[in-house]
Amino acid sequence: MSSPTLVASSHRLPEPLATLQEVGCILVRAENGIPGFAETDPDGETLAIALSHAGSRLRPVLDALATQPAENLKGRLEELAENEPSMFAELRDVLVCSYLSTPPMWRLLGYGGRVPRPPADGEAEEYLAGGVLEPVLARGPIYQLLEQDGDGFAATGQRRPPHGEEKSDAT
Repeated sequence: MSSPTLVASSHRLPEPLATLQEVGCILVRAENGIPGFAETDPDGETLAIALSHAGSRLRPVLDALATQPAENLKGRLEELAENEPSMFAELRDVLVCSYLSTPPMWRLLGYGGRVPRPPADGEAEEYLAGGVLEPVLARGPIYQLLEQDGDGFAATGQRRPPHGEEKSDAT
């Protein structure tokens, strides 16, 4: 089994991203023309997004990994997989999702990403025919107006006027 390869980055990733990237390199090695974990996200941008979404779910795993010396990381992962499979599964799922969410993997898998596609002329009318919006229009506006206060915005208690109509004091 070959050791994981970290790709040179313009800077050392901050913790816990550095540890997560090392774990990712252990779990997803470059093989048969498929890039390894760090090769797809050397600066950790996608990994940082994944970590922000995983949030507190990864905290116990990160705490457990932090207690081990870096040279024992692979052994700790094997222990984690055997003794705490749900914790290991959480870590694995976040890292695999991060890996598959990188543009190099998208290209390799043939996924072009999300591209805007506005409706063609007349396309929306087909879906709106038959009065599908009538119940919504009859209900009227449901969103409240907001006013800016010192800390942000606060609801005024007034309903927003329907699209195209002016706001009146009686609304």
